[in-house]
Amino acid sequence: MRLPEALKNDLVSSIYSVFGPVPILLFGSRVHDEKRGGDIDIAIQVDVPPAEFEQKRIALLTMLTRRDFPLPVDIVQYYPAMPELLKNEIDREGIRL
Repeated sequence: MRLPEALKNDLVSSIYSVFGPVPILLFGSRVHDEKRGGDIDIAIQVDVPPAEFEQKRIALLTMLTRRDFPLPVDIVQYYPAMPELLKNEIDREGIRL
């Protein structure tokens, strides 16, 4: 996993402050040690309506921006009926933070 411990802790703490203590999965290029660069892809498993998730997602991204978080973060909601291709990728390679 290519995510320094301090950044991981800051990100998890920020997510918990907005969403509460929810399951968080890292996926995408940051789970592969041999890859370089890339944003941080995060799936948050939370049972809320999409509009509420979007409001919280925006609040989280705003918080990270104000804290000068050094890497771009892409956040998706993980739920049973999500697009199958993305769900399969997260299920296959996701790492719980």
